[in-house]
Amino acid sequence: WHEKKAEHPILPTDLVLRRAVGPSILASCLFGAGFLSLDTYVPLYVQGGRGGDATAAASVVTPVMLTWALSGTIAAPLLVRWGFRRTATLGATLVVAGFTGLLVCALTGAPQWLLTSVLAITGFGFGPASMSYLISAQESVDYRQRGIVTSAISFFRTMGGAVGIGVLGAMFNTLTWTQMGELRAIGVTPAELLDPHAARALPPDVAARVRETIAGGLTWVFAAMLACVVVLWAVTRLMPSAKSAHK
Repeated sequence: WHEKKAEHPILPTDLVLRRAVGPSILASCLFGAGFLSLDTYVPLYVQGGRGGDATAAASVVTPVMLTWALSGTIAAPLLVRWGFRRTATLGATLVVAGFTGLLVCALTGAPQWLLTSVLAITGFGFGPASMSYLISAQESVDYRQRGIVTSAISFFRTMGGAVGIGVLGAMFNTLTWTQMGELRAIGVTPAELLDPHAARALPPDVAARVRETIAGGLTWVFAAMLACVVVLWAVTRLMPSAKSAHK
């Protein structure tokens, strides 16, 4: 409302209403929520919900970064050949597949190597999706406006991540409030499981109960993350092809 009346708006509303810009911004917002939530809550799940150490938590998410970097080199020629929507849809589909695998692994208690493998698939989707959102917005405006849409994509991706992490954290706290209260009443805090020395000092039954509480709450968080990227896939389908990016 304010930007409509501003003489020199930071983000002109006519740009947001363009088919190549609006869906890209919204998709980037959802992308940020999905990616940063994965980077935040999966290590917590491995370390607090499965009893792994910090090395195990890092080894699960590191392949995501590696496959993301690799997929970027593959996505560039696909953009030229397929256009924005098809390339972004491929990336979003792989992200949905990876998040589905994450939820299944959490529900079934799958081994860590399988969890790492499905998350690596997610990384392969991040590259085509993020590149398509950015270049689609850039190609739809003239040279003088490219800084506006580029910064908008980055800003809303960061904002989506910040809001997503906060909402999912509140969801986790709400779901585990009762169990956490019972554990605190006997002098046990979840943070003790993240400290290897403190975790070894806990009675086995208490440690198992804390892990069960954390894993149970995070399973619902993973379900919400999956719902988020499903919406991301749907928004991606609203993007134009390369030939219609300027319409």
